[in-house]
Amino acid sequence: MFSPCDAAKYLMLYQLAQVKRAIVEDVKQSKILAYITALKKLCNHPN
Repeated sequence: MFSPCDAAKYLMLYQLAQVKRAIVEDVKQSKILAYITALKKLCNHPN
C-alpha cells in the first residue's frame, strides 16, 4: 500500500507527458524501464 506521500509522487510522475506517451504508444523498452526505475526510487522506503 502506498503512503499518502508516495501516492502523490506516483500521480505526479504518471501525469508527465512522456510517461503518458510511453503507456499508450510503442516506446522503447529502455524508456519504460527508466520510468519504472524512477518510480521505484521515488517510492523506496523500508515499509
